[in-house]
Amino acid sequence: MKLIVNKYKLLNFFILVLLFFFLELVYRSFIVPLYEYRGFSYVFDSFKYIETKFLFFFILFFVNIKMPSKFLYSIIQILILFALIPNMIIYEYIPTPRFIMYSTSLLIILLHLSAFVSLNIKFPRFSDDISLYFMIGIVLVLLIPIIANYGFDLNYNVLKFQDIYEVRSKSISGIAMIGYLYSWLAKVIVPVLIALSLIKKNYIISLILVLVLLYLFIVQAQKSVFFSLLVVLLFYFITDYYKKIYLFLTVLFLLIVAMHLFSLKTGNIVLESMLVRRVFFVPAILNNYYFDFFSGHSLYLSHSIFSPIYEYPYELPPEKMIGLTYFGSSDMNANNGFISDGFMNFGRFGVILYIFLIVIIFKVFDALKVNSHYFGVFFVMIFTFISSSFLTSLFTHGILILLILAFFVMQYRKTS
Repeated sequence: MKLIVNKYKLLNFFILVLLFFFLELVYRSFIVPLYEYRGFSYVFDSFKYIETKFLFFFILFFVNIKMPSKFLYSIIQILILFALIPNMIIYEYIPTPRFIMYSTSLLIILLHLSAFVSLNIKFPRFSDDISLYFMIGIVLVLLIPIIANYGFDLNYNVLKFQDIYEVRSKSISGIAMIGYLYSWLAKVIVPVLIALSLIKKNYIISLILVLVLLYLFIVQAQKSVFFSLLVVLLFYFITDYYKKIYLFLTVLFLLIVAMHLFSLKTGNIVLESMLVRRVFFVPAILNNYYFDFFSGHSLYLSHSIFSPIYEYPYELPPEKMIGLTYFGSSDMNANNGFISDGFMNFGRFGVILYIFLIVIIFKVFDALKVNSHYFGVFFVMIFTFISSSFLTSLFTHGILILLILAFFVMQYRKTS
């Protein structure tokens, strides 16, 4: 078998290694001293340390051996960084089930193997012009109830990342459908349409759509919406998947190092806490808490679609039960991703089931040969699976809508 030959794949390999070891350093020197009260402990176990390193390098070598799909390669690199590495570090230093780390590894390995499975999906797609104007019509229709609900009395301090939680607490709507429409627009439809308008070189529409996304960011102060705008634009302007990942990993590594040095020099920990603790380590430790709390008594979606069949045993929703039990506050929504969700509902079988379903979903996107300009939307999709329950990701956060758009709109076209 032929090992890494592309220079960007080689660079990505080494940057991921650097990120792993530097994030370990940050965990020991920053996370533990400041957030030990949140459960971030440090208990060194030489066997677990060697185990994680062996598994990490095995997976890195494995996924870089002859990879037929650049799309799946890119998805895997992002999963290694944001799912595998944090779960490995938590496993190294906190008593936590190794099943969490190995289930994340299984997802990555199955995604890699799926690249060798031939899946031909031929589906008629609309022309870019028809798609562009049809989707603009959809955006206008869906915006009407959102504007009617929030209006234009906006707090522009949100653009400076001020008053975030104040605006967010006031923005909660009692109309459930508003939440669905907002999420579909902000996380899927408008980002896809921004990329499509850039493909068509219709920069006026692109600018208007950027303003629409900024409006959506301001009215609910959801940082993920602002983040999605940045990544959609970042990944749009580089067409080669290997180079996309290289530039992203490089910028992120330098940013993490700079924030750590800034914290050490100034004592201001806000930026490093927001990026490193919140993005990398909070989802990983929440996996541990969900496994601890729901071990031996699965919910079977009794808090969700199976509530008519199974009686839900708690007074508070699952995410608030975790918040109350492990963070001392029932006001905290400790939402987490597919691993926590699968185990909470169906035990270890649920985790494996969700892994296979996620692999199938990404394989369908791969088989559709989605234009690489849209990769930023899939980057956001990965975070959706990592930070939200599986069914919520599909329905509320719009992954099913993204799948529909992939069939009709997002496939690669040479004339684009």
